Amino acid sequence: IVISSANAMRYAPPGLVETIASIPALAVGDATAAEAVRKGMTRVESVDGDADALVKQSLVRCSKGALVGYLCGRLRRDTVEVGLAKGGLTVNTLETYNTHKVSYSTDKLSRIFTAFPFDGVAVFSGVSAAIVAEQIATSDLRHHYENKPLFVISQRASEHVATLQSGPILVSKA
Repeated sequence: IVISSANAMRYAPPGLVETIASIPALAVGDATAAEAVRKGMTRVESVDGDADALVKQSLVRCSKGALVGYLCGRLRRDTVEVGLAKGGLTVNTLETYNTHKVSYSTDKLSRIFTAFPFDGVAVFSGVSAAIVAEQIATSDLRHHYENKPLFVISQRASEHVATLQSGPILVSKA
């Protein structure tokens, strides 16, 4: 089993988790591994990295032709599937959640940000980084972000906001 995000475990149906609970699993990071254990997985190891590290460790651990269950979200990059397939593994993709963009008018967001000012922004994916970048680029919202730190999950996600952000961009190490 390969798990690319904590949400993949968080939203996995209980019956699926019961079925795979004792199968060896690799999780992309410590938080994902902890969520897998919390949900009932008994043989989980963190690769403490990113999708590329997850693929690399999977190829080390699995024999060519092995069937790998890949727990993931519907909205994702193809890094894991393509990497595992190129390495000779058979991938069974198990989408356990979907991500939807919620749209608010610029005026509504500005009212919310004014009523509830924030000290920083946590960005957990490339998708959310693109949404934040869109908001920073909007002249009516830009001032809410000025000089505020962005706490970004990866270097790849930070690239969406790098040229727009006036405050610090702090990228997670793992």
